[in-house]
Amino acid sequence: MALAFWIISLLSFTPVLGGLIDPQTASLFFFLAILALGIGSAWLIWNNEFKIPDVRLVGWATLLSLLSFISACFSPIPAESFIAWRSLVLGLWIIPLTTLIPESSRSTIDQAIFLSGYILCFYAVLQISISQHLGISSFLPNPNIFAGFIVFVLPLTLEKKKTFLAVCLALMLLATKSVGAWFSLAIAALILQRQIPRKIKTFAFFVFLACGVLIFRKPEFDFHNRWLWWRAALTVFLKRPWIGCGPGVFAYLLPLKLPAHLLRSLYAHQYYLQTAAECGINYLLIFLAGLFFLLPKSPMRRLAVLASLILGLWDYSLEVPAVFYLFCYIAASETPQAKQSILLSNLRFPAALLILVFSLALSRPAWARWREENLKSEAISLFNRNAPIEKVRQKFMEALSWAPDADAERLLAEIDFRQRDLLKSAAHWEKAAQENPCRPSTWQALSSLYQLTGNAAKAKEASLRSLNSPCP
Repeated sequence: MALAFWIISLLSFTPVLGGLIDPQTASLFFFLAILALGIGSAWLIWNNEFKIPDVRLVGWATLLSLLSFISACFSPIPAESFIAWRSLVLGLWIIPLTTLIPESSRSTIDQAIFLSGYILCFYAVLQISISQHLGISSFLPNPNIFAGFIVFVLPLTLEKKKTFLAVCLALMLLATKSVGAWFSLAIAALILQRQIPRKIKTFAFFVFLACGVLIFRKPEFDFHNRWLWWRAALTVFLKRPWIGCGPGVFAYLLPLKLPAHLLRSLYAHQYYLQTAAECGINYLLIFLAGLFFLLPKSPMRRLAVLASLILGLWDYSLEVPAVFYLFCYIAASETPQAKQSILLSNLRFPAALLILVFSLALSRPAWARWREENLKSEAISLFNRNAPIEKVRQKFMEALSWAPDADAERLLAEIDFRQRDLLKSAAHWEKAAQENPCRPSTWQALSSLYQLTGNAAKAKEASLRSLNSPCP
């Protein structure tokens, strides 16, 4: 039951926490989640109650975790990539761990998902009443992500005959104005027409026709921008097809591929292209191959998984951790329960200790990043309140003692420049360029500083690097 509550926390809290896309929140959540999982696993081993998840799913999740880890290690911005990698790994491991949960506990998880659906709908209604217009996002960052969440939960409410919640979610999906979400549900229902009730199939057909009309009447820039985002993702993928640029790093590369007036998003709006660009084609193919064998037998759950995969052809909700966790659980929610136990007898203590040490080692960088982000926020707050500059600098330096951060280095560089300490400012710009070489403005600032200090050779080199980005 403890594992069920662990998964419930991942599925229920993350939508309320803004989808877990903020680095500070994501780092703290990962730290707490891994620590709780490690302590729970160690306790089960000590009490000889530890069961082995499905070996094939463990191997699949391990391989995907390793491939994405390699992508993060060789990323041009590893410090940022590892934040996204940690969130990705949590989702992947939901799948094998679900095989340890008995049927009764899985029903409890379903109820928790419905509760989060009620909470998000209630907050969305508050948004509508306060703002007096549609296009709501609830706790999630924007309406498209909220629509991606509803795509999962709506079919489950139909399966469990939660009529009131189903009506609320359908109304909220209308309020998000996401034609793509309705279109993906309709296409998935038509593909599964032999497995779903006739009423739903008929309704899906009319929704499909209505969405087709609306899509062709939408402004041209929607299609034009998507084509530009897809082309940018394809360009990044072709430069590093095997290992990718690292999880979460595409958002830092897209501004290099598009003019500022066309940069309407930091996502590719195409889950498969962005995944291939960030983690490589090997990761994408192995991930999809595993999902092929994971598809639930229940028509409504299969509808939810298939609709989300179709939505991924033109949207990015699966890139958001909260939605990805829900996807992973629903995909694995009908896997057979693993019953094979492992008895370690005299090895219980070293095994439990090893699990604890591993969980601490895995969670420690996330804790360090959370502390760094927290202290950086405090430093920025002090600066905005016109606190003494030395106090601000000390807070930034304390933040950097926990984890590297290109933005913190840039802010320190600007503080030193205002204090007319050009050498210190240049040193911080150099560190900022080292942590994130994909930001041309950093190289331009460094070039200007080198010119001011009379170092023409370094100024020219930095200027060239601002024009010829070292990133894919």
